[in-house]
Amino acid sequence: MEDMKLKDIGIDKFEKDVYLYYLKIFPEDERKPLELLQSSYEKHYTRIIEILYKNEIIGFMILNKVKDKGYAVLDYLAILPQYRNNKFGTKALQILLEQEKENSGIFIEIEKVGLGKDIEENLYDEQKKSYVRNTEDRRMDISLLGAVTPFNVFKPKEPKVKNTVESINLNLRTYTGGYQRYEQDGYMNGNPWPIANLWMTLYYLEAGEKKLAKETFDFVVKTAGKHFYLGEQVDNSTLKPNWVIGLGWSHAMFIIVLEKLYG
Repeated sequence: MEDMKLKDIGIDKFEKDVYLYYLKIFPEDERKPLELLQSSYEKHYTRIIEILYKNEIIGFMILNKVKDKGYAVLDYLAILPQYRNNKFGTKALQILLEQEKENSGIFIEIEKVGLGKDIEENLYDEQKKSYVRNTEDRRMDISLLGAVTPFNVFKPKEPKVKNTVESINLNLRTYTGGYQRYEQDGYMNGNPWPIANLWMTLYYLEAGEKKLAKETFDFVVKTAGKHFYLGEQVDNSTLKPNWVIGLGWSHAMFIIVLEKLYG
């Protein structure tokens, strides 16, 4: 990565160009007040470093030298989300170690920042008022129901779960009553998937909503094809199975749901 370099910056540039990243990436209980960083910088204890790739900022470091000890502590190292998983952090550390050879060593605490403490903090979007796919993709996804069934992470009637189900109905339910896999699912024209309806059926059964469970299940039954084969998708315009027909996982889920609904 010859296009990567580290660039020392002042506290003013940090406040102007980097500070918002610092606030966004690190939890409040791990951040230092800007005034404390400024004081340490002005006393020449602190290096503030931009990580650049092809002259674009992709991350930053804050390195503190321990007075009279001959070593330094890397307080913060962050790669911006869109640049992660490309070994930029590893390369930045290699460059830093080369630059700091005169020190007795650098103490580094490694943790996966920005993931918070638990699922509530990581995956519940306060603006959407629902759980979302992951920390970087905030779309709705039918598989979020897996946290209720089969994995029993949440109870079906917890307020945040009910909010999520409402959002699923608003964003994934099509005009025919079938459900897409996830928000903006454009695969093969964005038609509904039997397995998504079956997952909704499982949720409603867990929540004690048998009438709604039967409605989502009946969509799968009425859109089955010849010999009652289930498709990968259902064509919304014809309500017939589409693409792969006789799909194994659709039939497996159907059996699971059938047993729970009528067993």
